[in-house]
Amino acid sequence: TASPYLSISGAGVFTANKITTYERIDIVGASTTFQLLAGGNFNSGLTLSDAVLTGAGNLVIDSVFSRSGSATISGFTNVSITTSSNLIAGAISAANQIALQSTTGSLSIDGNLATTGGAASTIKLDAYSGIALNANLNSGSGKVLLNAGGSVTQAAGSNITTSGLALRGMSGNYVLDSSSNAIAKLAADTLDVNVTTANALAVGSVDGLTGLVANKVVLNTLGLSIDYGASITANASSGNSLVVNVADGAFSNNSGSTSPLIVTGEGRWLVYSGTPANNSKNGMTSNFRHYAGTYATYAPNTVSETGNGFIYGITPGALQANTIVASGSGSQVYGDTPNTILGYTLTGFADNEDNASNIGLTGSAGFTAIPNASSSFGNYTLSYTGGLSSTQYGISAGLGYSYNVGARPITVT
Repeated sequence: TASPYLSISGAGVFTANKITTYERIDIVGASTTFQLLAGGNFNSGLTLSDAVLTGAGNLVIDSVFSRSGSATISGFTNVSITTSSNLIAGAISAANQIALQSTTGSLSIDGNLATTGGAASTIKLDAYSGIALNANLNSGSGKVLLNAGGSVTQAAGSNITTSGLALRGMSGNYVLDSSSNAIAKLAADTLDVNVTTANALAVGSVDGLTGLVANKVVLNTLGLSIDYGASITANASSGNSLVVNVADGAFSNNSGSTSPLIVTGEGRWLVYSGTPANNSKNGMTSNFRHYAGTYATYAPNTVSETGNGFIYGITPGALQANTIVASGSGSQVYGDTPNTILGYTLTGFADNEDNASNIGLTGSAGFTAIPNASSSFGNYTLSYTGGLSSTQYGISAGLGYSYNVGARPITVT
């Protein structure tokens, strides 16, 4: 037990079984390693300058922690650092848990944080104000838990690798926009969420949170699935309050609900996807579908349609106008005047919500001329010849209608 102030420096490895101190300890020097075989409790703080603090068991640092230079902490089962001021953390690795907290200030993560204990391991960052992620967080198959009262940002080149990310803090404004993030599952209850991943993302349950609730939500991923019982809620009263961009990945509604995207007031949701063929909407409905647009070329603030919508990168193929008999007879006898009126049906819609009434269809359909009373008996194929246009699709001739002119019977007496 070290009670008075203690400074450790010099080249070499300094080893103790366990330390409990009620005065600040300084460990200084790039060639200095302090090894604790059974952990330690620094109840009045620690200054770590360029040196290495390593060991086993649990490491607890309370009150004051000052780190500078290339200082690292490694080898412990659990690492817990709590300060009442701004906390700047360097590289820390532990088996089960890394927990860093600033009770009245901010956190700055300037070195990589990593846990190696598998699914039960966690990296937990808790700040009264903001968190600056200037290095990597890697919990492997474990979880990353963030709680902030201000802005949470990622520096260029940093990333989060985790099986589950939970975001908390009623004033937390999370901008986790690294294109290298590898986040398997996300849950949140906070102010604003802007998350980018290099992989497909699921919104589900993480650390007691289920689903995602925020004022504004932006998710840029290579696919998004909404787990059973989960939903995404954006409470902003207007604007593009909920935006999902899955690029060429899949959007999958596995929530069990036909309304897993929830917006309030005049807010709306937009889902960007490469093609409807990749998506599983499972009962979801939208106000519009827009084609030949991407997150880059038809950004949310340029979307002209109103309401909730799916925006697809593909240009859909042409619809087929199939000729049918709208009224009258579909055949005649030679010499009779036909009473046939032709119509059409459209097939080939890219999205299952599209139909003739909501694709901006205009014009009047033209068809092959119907045989008249003097037309020879036999079969005639009547087809769509043009006249229709759509704001979303091209339209071409589909199946024709086989019209029969029957022979008139002759009575011989």
